[in-house]
Amino acid sequence: MGTTTIDKRGSRSENIRYREGLWIPYRKRAYLYWFKFLQEAERHPDYKVDWKKYRDWGGGDLILHQRFDDWWEDRWVKLFSLKNKTSSKVRFPLLKRPDYEGIRMSYLVWLYRDTPSDFGEKVEITPNTMFQIIDTKTDKVLKKGYQDNLKEYRMTLVRQTMSKKKEGFGKTGKYLEGLDTPSSKVLKRYKIEVCSRNSRSNNLAIARKIISTQTRDGRKIRPEAYLFAIDVDNPHCPNNTDMVKSLIGRYKRRSLNLLDQVCRGEFGHLKNTRGK
Repeated sequence: MGTTTIDKRGSRSENIRYREGLWIPYRKRAYLYWFKFLQEAERHPDYKVDWKKYRDWGGGDLILHQRFDDWWEDRWVKLFSLKNKTSSKVRFPLLKRPDYEGIRMSYLVWLYRDTPSDFGEKVEITPNTMFQIIDTKTDKVLKKGYQDNLKEYRMTLVRQTMSKKKEGFGKTGKYLEGLDTPSSKVLKRYKIEVCSRNSRSNNLAIARKIISTQTRDGRKIRPEAYLFAIDVDNPHCPNNTDMVKSLIGRYKRRSLNLLDQVCRGEFGHLKNTRGK
């Protein structure tokens, strides 16, 4: 049950009768993502939240360490409730009537922004397939080449690392005794993987990562329309790979806009609102 009103900032609000005879201007979901983006901005070194804009929210430390549902139960009445459905006195209005799907996708894209560009990529291995060896400790590509050559190079790196750190040699610590049984820790440090064909962008990888997370108890959740649009490996997906890349790129920009907004005490507009 709800009614649409105009708040002081000109944004359309769909007042919801929540409980205890009180109303809230938007669905609880809108505040959930405001809270989530606020958490991300607070923990990221490139963003600085103006906490003066968030009176009674609890401050950065509480926001980072409290579950949203617990925070909501403690504060929804004071921060967001309205006494009647026609009230225009919204303490924390959104910049625009929320696009819930767009905000959710922007959040997921931000959450998986560091997905390796070859995630979920289906590659047919042939004798001419190029591989690369990565030092997982520094995340640097050390060498590229054919798989057999890299395996030999990998063992050279393992021996060098073990000789320096004396790992995997047993109680005697003798170097030669450990060559045939290097520690699994050192082996895992040097990872061999197929060179990605999309190394310049991880947009498709992010799309695949998002789709792969939409499971519950090992079963696929029924795909919603906004997820179906980026399911690039689904033959029925309405968009080709270039269109999916473009969509993810758009959500990347929108996530940055939302992070900028929460730092200023605002939320809800997917486009850049700086200076408005």
